[in-house]
Amino acid sequence: MREIYLFKNDREASIRALTKYLRIDDRETLEEVYRIYYEIYQPIPYPSASAIQTQLTWMADRDPRAKNAKPEQFIDGSFLREIEKSGFVAKLYQK
Repeated sequence: MREIYLFKNDREASIRALTKYLRIDDRETLEEVYRIYYEIYQPIPYPSASAIQTQLTWMADRDPRAKNAKPEQFIDGSFLREIEKSGFVAKLYQK
């Protein structure tokens, strides 16, 4: 979660990292990628059942077990709830 905070609060360092790991030098493209991820990233990245369902649907072509699997089988947000209750993330975002 600290990494998400840093990504959202240090634009230039984030764009440098995107440049390095995506191997893209076009500033306009990097700005757009940053904007998209800025909107997607949540302070506490709870797993999304719909995102997991998307993966299961994609995997079903390769593994028939994925057809009958339910996203809830793969979601355990307990450790994220613990971190949230600890106040760590709220403290990060205090201004």
